[in-house]
Amino acid sequence: MTAPDLTPRERPARAKRRTGPVLLVLVVVLAIGALLFKTLGDASLFFKNVDEAVSERSSLGEKRFRMQGTVVPGTIRKNDDGRGPSVFFSVSFNGVLADVASSDTPTELFKDGIPVVLEGAWKSPPPAGTFADGARDGWYFSSDRILVKHDANYESEEKARLKQAEDGGKIAAYSGATGGAGGAGGTGGTGGVRATGPTGAAK
Repeated sequence: MTAPDLTPRERPARAKRRTGPVLLVLVVVLAIGALLFKTLGDASLFFKNVDEAVSERSSLGEKRFRMQGTVVPGTIRKNDDGRGPSVFFSVSFNGVLADVASSDTPTELFKDGIPVVLEGAWKSPPPAGTFADGARDGWYFSSDRILVKHDANYESEEKARLKQAEDGGKIAAYSGATGGAGGAGGTGGTGGVRATGPTGAAK
């Protein structure tokens, strides 16, 4: 009877797992996914001109959307203390005004009378003492992104709306008593300020 062979046998070496390339691929996939999510998210935001956004404020609620209009001359106030929004201003379209507080730092192109597209949502009430002029209707548009006419992002994303925003902002607007049920504390009505003079005309 033959004795069993008890000689130790070498196990084939396991191929070392290459974790580096796998992690790299995973990072790339996640980055692409995040970019697509942001792009699709931006594309899904609906547009409202200022007059539409004000008149539909009750139905919009706290939904995020894009609002376009023209910066009302004399309403820009920058906040340099590093706390809260970086800039306060008002925008107009078809003679209706809306106050804006934005955490986005605008480019050097941002100035009186320039068409802008803002991303954000309605909020109430506005911070005390922030809007000396403008709509002053108890509401403000809280924005975290400002696209300015002639800015590269604006030109590439909103080129078709440039003329519309510019024309709508040329209708004069003024800072005066608010009207409708959309005043301070209200949720409906236009709450806007209609044009009667040249004070807020865009240039």
